[in-house]
Amino acid sequence: MDGIGFEGTRYEPQFIPVNPNKYSGTINNIAAYASTDFNISERTKASIGLRVEDYSQYYTGVNRQGLKYNDQLVVDDFGFFPALNLIFAVTEKQNLRF
Repeated sequence: MDGIGFEGTRYEPQFIPVNPNKYSGTINNIAAYASTDFNISERTKASIGLRVEDYSQYYTGVNRQGLKYNDQLVVDDFGFFPALNLIFAVTEKQNLRF
């Protein structure tokens, strides 16, 4: 039986076993939320809340410009996120929410 020949191209990356695209990262996300409900009128209720979040991200690797990072803080964000919901009782079994 004759062997079957194959033609084509083959790519052998020169960076193996050192891969320049290798990276690692970690994130820390701490958050808290508090809310309360109260009646505005007999048919209207309000629910208000506040979320507080602290987010940080660390990176180890090489960026597009070739700069090396070792557990570098790249995102550091702290924020407040308020919430307000209004509930209007259209009937005893129906609510309209905003």
